[in-house]
Amino acid sequence: HQFVSEYALSKNQFADWLKYYSNHIKVVNVLPEYIYGPGDKNGKLFSSLLKSFSENVESFSLSQGDQKRDFIFVEDLISALNVILLSLSQFKTNYIEIPVGTGITVSIREFAEKLRSISCAKTILKFGDVVKRINEMSEQKADISIISTLGWKPKFDLENGLIETWKLKKQEEHE
Repeated sequence: HQFVSEYALSKNQFADWLKYYSNHIKVVNVLPEYIYGPGDKNGKLFSSLLKSFSENVESFSLSQGDQKRDFIFVEDLISALNVILLSLSQFKTNYIEIPVGTGITVSIREFAEKLRSISCAKTILKFGDVVKRINEMSEQKADISIISTLGWKPKFDLENGLIETWKLKKQEEHE
């Protein structure tokens, strides 16, 4: 296995342990794609961009931005988790992996430019300033066929999720 980080390695090792113990317990391994939304404060790309645009910093350094990700708004993830919890009795095996995302990929470049546009920030996006991480996947997308059969679909497209997040960010700043 080639992993981007120790965190990614640990997630994969934990999944192996869950499979191993699934003959004793029922395991539903939810695999969310790139989560974004209000309250995201952990230094991810999204929260860094949000902060930079909110402060209207002069520039922000990124990779080329050609990596494609399946961005899922946090409220959509929560609704997916609710659907999964209400559907536990439908799963016939003791171990199941359920990818959760929108099933649509967007480039990091498009994501950053869309958020900057919504924020009306003048921040210059310096694509190519950051070297792409070793072993970074060029595209990550959830196969939402399982979650879709449970009757779930995302309510927020990328633009509406970013608009909602930006509005809440501005409200927080004025409180």
